[in-house]
Amino acid sequence: MNENLDYLFNEEQETKTDKTQPERLSGEDYAAKKEAERQTVYDLADNTAKAVATNGTAFQSYLNTMSRFELYSPTNTLLIYAQRPDATRLRDYDKWKEAGTPVKEKGAIMIIEREDYKRDDSSTGYNYNVKKLFDISQTTAKPSEPPKALSIKLLCQALIKSSTSKVVLVNELSGDAKGTTGAQYIPEIDQIEIVKGLDGQSIFRCLSQEIAFANLDHIPAEKLPCNDKDFTAYAASYALCQKYGIDTKDYNFSKVPEYFSNVEDKDLRKEIGAVRDTVADISSEMSKSIEQLQKAAKNQDAR
Repeated sequence: MNENLDYLFNEEQETKTDKTQPERLSGEDYAAKKEAERQTVYDLADNTAKAVATNGTAFQSYLNTMSRFELYSPTNTLLIYAQRPDATRLRDYDKWKEAGTPVKEKGAIMIIEREDYKRDDSSTGYNYNVKKLFDISQTTAKPSEPPKALSIKLLCQALIKSSTSKVVLVNELSGDAKGTTGAQYIPEIDQIEIVKGLDGQSIFRCLSQEIAFANLDHIPAEKLPCNDKDFTAYAASYALCQKYGIDTKDYNFSKVPEYFSNVEDKDLRKEIGAVRDTVADISSEMSKSIEQLQKAAKNQDAR
């Protein structure tokens, strides 16, 4: 999916910046124009949600894009996927220009940005407006060097530290899972078991899924943003693996249409957004832990 929304903006705005002479519109007409722009972008997000919810391959492709932009809102990750699924780094026109790598290619990526303002009574209000971004591939910047791969040991350590549930090593899983391999979350004692002897990548895959499930299980039922914690945790685990370079060949999303078949259209963005939110929460905690672990290792080497 790659929907071009350039028709929302004139040629001059696309190639320069937003500092061109604005149209002379009345306040009412200007507000109507902005609302029409927002609605067009929101419609694209809704249509994209429907598209990825009815096709397992499309859903997996969306997760690939989202894994690079999990700090963007669920709506904006859908918009990025819809317009430029292979994007890797986004900035607006002025930020790229300030970096000395101006935009050379048309085709802005439209997202929704919240803008706060002060009301006459000094309270804070906010608007949601369309914002234009460009990917690094649309600029004169050289392609970024891929980041240095983190060791699987470091990634697993950071993943374990990110867990709010206790993680314990066991010879075999308890209860109904006894005799199987992998990991399991036990809600009654808020604990995650993981069997000994797994290789690093297997540890990351099964542990990320159980941590994701545990995080969702900690959310009160009335506030839970998804209908199926198992599915959301599975998709979040896949996205985390994509983000950190873990092998994902055994993940399968062929049942995506079946899963979403009972989700109303108006709830699709929220349901898909639950995956993004879960990934963002775990990834944020992992980033903090990775920084702490690397700093500790560096201090140890300096002694």
